[in-house]
This record gives sequence, structure tokens and C-alpha cells, in this order.
Amino acid sequence: MEKMGKTAGIIGWFGDGPRFAGGESDKVKSIKTLCQHLYTDLEMVTTDGWKRKPFAFFRSIKRMIKRSDDIFIVVSTGGTTHLLPIINWLNKHRRKRLYYVMVGIGTFKFETGKKNASLSDITSFVQNSSKWKSGNKIIKKNLCKMDCVFVETKTLKRMCETIYGLPKVVFLNNFRPLSDVHDAFVAKQYVNSSFVHLVFFARVCPAKGIDDLIAAFDQLPKDYQDRCDIDIYGMVQDFAEEWFKGLVLPTNMKYKGVILEDKAKVLAKYDCMIFPTHYIEGVPGTVIDCRFAGLPLICSNFTFASDLVSEGVDGFIYEYGNPNSLKTTLMKILDNPSLLTKLSENSYRRIDEFTEKTVLPIFQDALSRD
Repeated sequence: MEKMGKTAGIIGWFGDGPRFAGGESDKVKSIKTLCQHLYTDLEMVTTDGWKRKPFAFFRSIKRMIKRSDDIFIVVSTGGTTHLLPIINWLNKHRRKRLYYVMVGIGTFKFETGKKNASLSDITSFVQNSSKWKSGNKIIKKNLCKMDCVFVETKTLKRMCETIYGLPKVVFLNNFRPLSDVHDAFVAKQYVNSSFVHLVFFARVCPAKGIDDLIAAFDQLPKDYQDRCDIDIYGMVQDFAEEWFKGLVLPTNMKYKGVILEDKAKVLAKYDCMIFPTHYIEGVPGTVIDCRFAGLPLICSNFTFASDLVSEGVDGFIYEYGNPNSLKTTLMKILDNPSLLTKLSENSYRRIDEFTEKTVLPIFQDALSRD
């Protein structure tokens, strides 16, 4: 793909290493990857710790605007409300093209009308379009100055258009390089299987729902427990170490550490992934890794679950925060493991939605000057 001979500026949190792994830094790095295909040069300004040295930070942005042709702003909710007005002001005379890349739910948790909106509040708001009224005027004003807004679900696209009246919103899915696909995938046959290997793969902290997973497993009748095991992979967050040390894992549940390479290859050894999150998710990388490994997904009804899982087709959605609901879903597949055969095939068929090869042309088209 031919480069445009231009410079892209990227503003965001460039966390490096497993300690900093997370949705926001992953999103910034994915935009950087796309820009590397299309731009000759990149300028980058990190938002990490910007409040400690705000004037130095603003000078860096000012220099970036001067040197760059296009600016990509990849910030979370707080960054949007605090930084967008400043970036728009700094760009007032330069008039460089500005592209806002929404991280996760973006500013929409403010639109619920509740100061400390819970996951339940936000999920109810997102999944009930009758609640989508005209949004915050200041946020709307600053977003409308963007040349394009990129969002990671089709529901978010509709919300941006309805709540903020944005003229150009592009659905740009989260992605992985095509090389991450498990090239040895073979549709599993569960018809005669008497044992199901389950896997949890996400950051390890209370908000990701491991307590619910343990409670659901403990509620399973003994003969069901004997028909499955659950391995847990993921980085234990610094703030969650004491909580993690206090967990009492059932006999058939084990913590296996962090997967840094060949994620899909490791995950493909399992039969089904469980994602019991309580977190306000956009498109979690875990879901993409699940598809690349060809696994059915059992997930809680988090904010955009219905955008990512087709009930009974490539996975199951249960009521988040409800271990009994998760237990019922687990019993369904343990009673009939043959269900997983078709779910596994359908899950693998969705990989094209999440590849760099698919996303890059959409990104390039959105940048068109026509």
C-alpha cells in the first residue's frame, strides 16, 4: 500500500510491556500500526502523566500540530473532556485535520445522567435507544470539529450520530495482525467428549469477574464439576495482588500465568472461553483472541456483548454479576458438549472482522481528501 508522503501525529497513552497492557494503550498502538502503512513519518505525544507537567505537554502538542499533516487523538473518557477543547484551540489557526479515536465507551457514560454510573446504568443506556437524547453541548461542540470520529462498534456509531449528531462517524473494529490467527485450526468434534476444557483469558482483577466464575463453579453439582476444568491466564494487576492471594480456587481451576506470545495457539487447546467481566468494555482484545483461536465464547451481558456474540451461534450471553446465570449456561454445554462443535466453527469464521487486512482499507478510505 503506497504511503501518502505525509506526517501523522498521534496523541495517546503509549504504555509498553505487560505491566501496562490494557485497552487504551492497545488502541493507541493499533492506530500507530495503521498509520505506519499510510504515512511517511509519525510524531507521537504520550498522555502519560500529562497533568504533572501540563505546560510541557501542551508545548509538545503545539509542536506536533506544526509538524504534522493529520492528528489522531486516542484518549479515554477523561481525556476527551479535558484535552479535546485544548487541542481544538491549539489547532484553530493551523487547521490541520483532526481524527478522534474513541476508546471503549468514550464519553457516553456521562450521558446516562448519573454522576457515578454503574455498569448496569451504562448497559441499560446503551442497549435502550429510547434513552438516546441530545448529548452534552460542550462535548458535542468539540467532537463536531473533528474531521472524522472512529468507533469500535456499530452501536457506538449509531449513538454518535443520534446523541451528538456527528456528520462523519466510521466503524473501525479492533484488530490483530492476520499472522496471529492460529493456522492449525481444526474444527473440534465434541460429540463423544466427556470432558470440557474451559479458559479465562484477561487481566486478573475483581472487575473482570473471576469471583463470579469461582462462585458459579462452586454451585455446579459435583458430577458437573468432574466433567470440566478451568485454566486462568492473565496479568494480575498491581492493585489486585492482595485480592488474588486471598482467592480460594476450586480443585479443577488453576492460574497458569501470562501468555505473551502465540496467544491463539495456546488458547486453541481449549474448548470454550469464559469472559465474566463486570468492566465497561468496548471491544476487548480477549474477544478477538477468542475468535482467532476458534473458541466459542461465554460472556456476561457487558455493554456491547450483543455486538460481539451471536447467542447460540458462536457463544452464549448470560446476566453479568449473576453466578447462577453463569452456572446455568455452563450446565447447558456440559450436558451437551456437541453444541460446541458448530459454535467453534462459527467463531472461527468471524476472524475476518478483526484483522488488520480488513480494517486498513476502511481506515484509508476515511482519510480520503475527496
